[in-house]
Amino acid sequence: MVFRRIFSGTMRPEDGFVIDKDGQVPEVYAERQATSEFEKDVWRRFWDFANDEKLAKERGVRAIHGAAPYMRLDPDRVYEICLRSTGEVIITPGTRMAPPQAE
Repeated sequence: MVFRRIFSGTMRPEDGFVIDKDGQVPEVYAERQATSEFEKDVWRRFWDFANDEKLAKERGVRAIHGAAPYMRLDPDRVYEICLRSTGEVIITPGTRMAPPQAE
């Protein structure tokens, strides 16, 4: 799962804040020690694979697609994001964080 941008209901998605940049391994994956050449190639050529089914199949890429799930987020809540094997994304509100304690 890749998070490309975060945006609000008052802005266009393309004007949102960039999270993961095109052609680069997403930061969450880049933190791992051993990124294989296959993974690097997938991230570098992501949109080539997304738009060329034959190329994707040749390289062993089974699915690439996008979705823009929406959830109004509260700043004091933790959310769980689940990616199902079907590709469905589910955002579930979790517990509220305790307010900072005054010193």
